[in-house]
Amino acid sequence: MAVKHQQSMFWRLVFRALKLRMQRVIVVFAALAVGAAIVTAMSAVYFDINAKMSQELRTFGANFYIGPGHGSTMDQKDYQQIVDLAPQGLVTANSPYLYGMARTELEKVVVMGVWFESLKQIVPYWQVTGNWIGVSFDDRNAMIGYKLANRLELKVGDSVVLIEGDQKKSLQIKGIVEAGDATDNVLIVNLPLAQSWLHQPDIISHALFSVSNESGQVDLYAEELQKSYPALEIRPIRKVSASEGQVLDKIKGLMGLVSLVILVLSTLCVNTTLMAIVSERSREFALQKALGLKAAILCVR
Repeated sequence: MAVKHQQSMFWRLVFRALKLRMQRVIVVFAALAVGAAIVTAMSAVYFDINAKMSQELRTFGANFYIGPGHGSTMDQKDYQQIVDLAPQGLVTANSPYLYGMARTELEKVVVMGVWFESLKQIVPYWQVTGNWIGVSFDDRNAMIGYKLANRLELKVGDSVVLIEGDQKKSLQIKGIVEAGDATDNVLIVNLPLAQSWLHQPDIISHALFSVSNESGQVDLYAEELQKSYPALEIRPIRKVSASEGQVLDKIKGLMGLVSLVILVLSTLCVNTTLMAIVSERSREFALQKALGLKAAILCVR
């Protein structure tokens, strides 16, 4: 009977203490709930940030180069084999390139053959007046660097004619490119046309890839390919891939710091509130101890 009465008194004191200090109890549970929710959300984002940020950072353009180890050209079949055997989801875009000289009605120009359908993902930073060419098999339209366009006095919708002996090929200018590099001085056509016109079937100068850089995959992929294709030069484009790695590291570090700060603040809030509650009940605890209450039971209360 005495034990039952003691338990009844214990719970009465506990509920009474909670009822009289309900606001502070709510603050404690609110701080715990908010802290736990934010830290959980930040943790979920933290572990998923590599994949998502790597995808967003693909707007930097190509970050992977494959070219001949010696000479100026390589077989297209090697490039195609690399593309076909690439792990699923690793390569987001790719295009071979072929460079050569061709004659127009006014002067000789540098021709660059590409796969148009991948070009916008490989070089998204190009400023294009007019339109991009959306399909790789388009051999009736071309794009042109703005410096070459100014020199030849061409604008969007005009035609440029390639000449070789008795052969002529008319191409309509669909877009004028401002890239800020040597591309500003070239005529951009589809790859099969460039290979045919330059008499280099199944030959490319090099290839550019846009590779997902989650967890440093670019460097690992380069090492694996270099072992399989020792005759080729295979390397990350350091300026782009290194920038991606630095951005990812900084974002992950910032998120970790924010989570730590939130956790510390939540802990301080809970501790401060609990200390205030204990301080308010100090006289009550002193009275109970004077009446002979054991220290262990007092701590529970």
